Amino acid sequence: MADREETNSSSWGLKFRFRELATGVYAKLFRVQVENVSGAQINPAQEDGNLATLTGKDFATQTTLALIKTKTDNIPTNPATESGKLTIIETEVKALIDDTIKGALRSIGDAGASPQNATGSTILRRLSDLDSKLSQLGEPKHAEGSSTSAALTVEMDCGGWTFRQQMTIWVKSNAAATFNIQGKHDGGTYRQIDSIVLAASGESTKTIGWGFRFIKVATDATNNNEIEVSR
Repeated sequence: MADREETNSSSWGLKFRFRELATGVYAKLFRVQVENVSGAQINPAQEDGNLATLTGKDFATQTTLALIKTKTDNIPTNPATESGKLTIIETEVKALIDDTIKGALRSIGDAGASPQNATGSTILRRLSDLDSKLSQLGEPKHAEGSSTSAALTVEMDCGGWTFRQQMTIWVKSNAAATFNIQGKHDGGTYRQIDSIVLAASGESTKTIGWGFRFIKVATDATNNNEIEVSR
């Protein structure tokens, strides 16, 4: 296959070159000229000489590329294991699901190397008990009693919390009487804390700070008596 030329029949007398692609089949060839922004013809292979200025360049010494190189130098040899750090993380995470760790979470006190599961003393159970205690703390408590021509005693369990609470005691009698206010802890002995004295028939109220679990208000007077204790 060979190229052939034809002269345009117009008055311009232009010549066109054709390349034979197959027997009897030709394609017209066009010549393209590359110019720079000034309109001057340039050689694309040399980019008008600019490519020559890159000859001998050490790209690693170029500022931007040098920064990239610094970053890539820090990439581990085997990114899949991140220089062994992923193995360390895996070991630590595995420890969290190990029975020893789970045992420590289940138990209270000093877990040690081989903690024992203390039935009824799991962290969840302890939190549940705490929630129950807090709920009880916010609930008012009340106890009352009355007597006719007889002594009278009223007791109340203030709950398992032994920090200071406010207790209000109201008493009434149809004659002179002394009402003793006593307190104790679990299994202890009642101790005299305070008293309310009525010099004659009447009533009285007293509010005191309270740190005992149990409170008892009592009078030995054989009168018509009433006692109310509230938290």
